[in-house]
Amino acid sequence: MNVYDKVPETPLDEWMTYLKTGRVKEDTRTTGLQEVKKKLQYLSMSPKERRAYDAHLDTIMVQNDVLDTAHDEGYEEGRAEGRAEGIASVARNLMASGMDDATVSSLTGLDIRQIGDIRKTMHDV
Repeated sequence: MNVYDKVPETPLDEWMTYLKTGRVKEDTRTTGLQEVKKKLQYLSMSPKERRAYDAHLDTIMVQNDVLDTAHDEGYEEGRAEGRAEGIASVARNLMASGMDDATVSSLTGLDIRQIGDIRKTMHDV
């Protein structure tokens, strides 16, 4: 029996088998051979199958980009809402302590109209 004909037992044996036969074990876990196996599967496709596969991967990448963008936008919107609620809460506390609108505006960065709107909600409650 030739050393290359034995059943692969180590990663080196699997690589030697691949180099000799061009085949990769179905259940290989050897570093690098998994990628080789995927590339061989891709290269064995017909041009039509390859185009369909590439289009499928492109679609997945676009969908992932859309989801990532939506996640990032939602995260930023949530942060902005949280900041706005925090500033409004500080403004309410300052107003409740008797501070005038001009001082509340300078401390919070809110304009007088926004402070008036917050003051209205305080009286409505």
